[in-house]
Amino acid sequence: YTEQAERVRNVSIVAAEVAAWLSNESTGDTYVAGLLHEVGRLFVYRCAVVRPGQDEPSKDVVDWIADRYYPWFSVLIASTWGLSEDIQAAVGHHPEPENPSAGEGELPSLVKVGQVTGHMVVARRRMRDCGGEEALKTIRRVDFDVDKTLERANEALDALYDRNSAA
Repeated sequence: YTEQAERVRNVSIVAAEVAAWLSNESTGDTYVAGLLHEVGRLFVYRCAVVRPGQDEPSKDVVDWIADRYYPWFSVLIASTWGLSEDIQAAVGHHPEPENPSAGEGELPSLVKVGQVTGHMVVARRRMRDCGGEEALKTIRRVDFDVDKTLERANEALDALYDRNSAA
């Protein structure tokens, strides 16, 4: 699951940078929520790694669990780490930030914008299209310019790649 974990890492860093940029908050809850919004996926992938001699779980089952339940594992992790209820709500409700249980704040929407743009720029670097433009049009609680936001996401990914190549 190394490739999946690397994708989650890249998307999460871009999501944190974009969400923080949109909120004019370079650190704090917005950045942390963007960074941790998919930590539940990493938890699922880690649980799927087995010891030598044990049967590996089906990749399809692992991917299904990660895709379906990662927000709730992310909430559990954020709660266990003692992070704020706002962060817990953002990592749990960013897939559907308009859901009433997400609360009234814009943090889940900021994380959703970061997540979608993160997936878009990472996919485009791999010559793939994830169709995120339509998803961006559905986000209501935060006002943003799609082109400028994608530009910021690309800048964040470039900086991440530059740091990785320098290391």
